[in-house]
Amino acid sequence: MQTPRKAAVNITEAERVVSAVAGGILAWAGLRKKSSAGMALALAGGELLRRGITGHCYAFELLGVRTVPEPEIRDAAHADWEVDNASEESFPASDAPSFTR
Repeated sequence: MQTPRKAAVNITEAERVVSAVAGGILAWAGLRKKSSAGMALALAGGELLRRGITGHCYAFELLGVRTVPEPEIRDAAHADWEVDNASEESFPASDAPSFTR
């Protein structure tokens, strides 16, 4: 079963930006070297770039680390109450009162 996209994010926005910028620089530098060391540098940069773009770090996942707070999980009963409450407040928004007909 796949994890929803928002729940898969386990690094902060600042970490994402630093990872993406550093990854882009490393990938570019690695591709310019045209050697096996350059290829390794480009692969490491590519992984950092992926981490920055997706917001998901596999190493953090393996270690059970999250630097962003868990998304709030609301129970179904609370969600139902909010829908009922909102519909009662707006009912009947477009209908004229019965005594005016």
